[in-house]
Amino acid sequence: MRNLTLDLAARGWEIEVLAPHAAGAPRIEADGPVTVRRFRYLVPERFQTLAYGAGGLINFRSPGRKFQAIFFVIAEMVAIRRAIYRFKPDLIHAHWLLPQGFTAGFAACISGIPVVTTIHGSDVFGLRSLIYQPFKRAAIRMASAITCNGPATQRAAEALGAKLSKVKEIRMPPSFESEIDPSEVATWRGRFPADAKIILFVGRLIPEKGPADFIEAIARTDHPEIRGVLCGDGPMRAELEDLVKRNNVIDRVIFEGWLDPAAVACRMAGAHALLFPSKKSIDGWVEAQGIVLLEAMRAGLPVFAARSGGIPDLVHEGVTGWLFDEADIAAMSRLIQSRAEGTIADIDAVIDRAKQLARNEITRDRTADAFHSLFLELTSATPTFSHGS
Repeated sequence: MRNLTLDLAARGWEIEVLAPHAAGAPRIEADGPVTVRRFRYLVPERFQTLAYGAGGLINFRSPGRKFQAIFFVIAEMVAIRRAIYRFKPDLIHAHWLLPQGFTAGFAACISGIPVVTTIHGSDVFGLRSLIYQPFKRAAIRMASAITCNGPATQRAAEALGAKLSKVKEIRMPPSFESEIDPSEVATWRGRFPADAKIILFVGRLIPEKGPADFIEAIARTDHPEIRGVLCGDGPMRAELEDLVKRNNVIDRVIFEGWLDPAAVACRMAGAHALLFPSKKSIDGWVEAQGIVLLEAMRAGLPVFAARSGGIPDLVHEGVTGWLFDEADIAAMSRLIQSRAEGTIADIDAVIDRAKQLARNEITRDRTADAFHSLFLELTSATPTFSHGS
């Protein structure tokens, strides 16, 4: 989303980002040409723990944080009304159906400002309780346009009553599109034995991302040169470290923690495959697109991914990657071993097709151009919009 705001600013839009506050964060700051304002929803600020970290949907599962959501929604609605009065936007762009799509739509309905609501996946696939459905449907009705990151989210939006005429598919691109210095890749590779076959996991350490399955799959392989590297952090970190010990693979599984996009790209350039074991969560969430998959494809890294949610819309078996059923650890292990043994058929052709997809078809420029055109269509005025986040 940050990349999108900067790319749209480069196309002439004046942008103000409205986001929830967190302890220690500035209330107002400039990010290049973009102004970021953060609204408080609880005091003292250390109690503001609903956003960020493991992610809003994960945080919301805590009973105490469900109580915070009431104050969050009220504060966000007030903050949007104030932003409308102060900034006088021509358009509001809300990310996620709940709560932003609902609060932005409700706050903007009096002023008649068009609202573009972008569905990322967790908003339609999660929060499945009947209590949330009326708010989801209301958010869809109030939106002037709805964008989805793939066919899976589009089908979910239509199931909630979205009219096909106001739904547009706009894929989210890789977060890093620069080239990596080969010397940085060599330095990172130098931390491993020369014959190491490195398998990456990139994502938050939460159950639905499948990091435990990743570790189990590494542990089941017969090749001692296989190394599993987890890039990311989250509430499961201690539990996963215990799992590594129980599986006796302390010397074969490495935790890298949270890394910035450039560091992730460096590891992708030096690894042998990305294992993406995402699966349905206890509350119905599934992966809608998987930007990490595009990042790996762009780097020329073979992708092994779960047949889950919207993943098969991006990863086509034997065409842009390889698929396995959710939680099928045996299938994951077989793919990893095949990669280590060099026995996967047509791997170079698959890598090339995936790379072309990520470098030519789903890019920052194409995504920004699509939003730029949509905003112009809705405003038919000098580009100026407020970006609700």
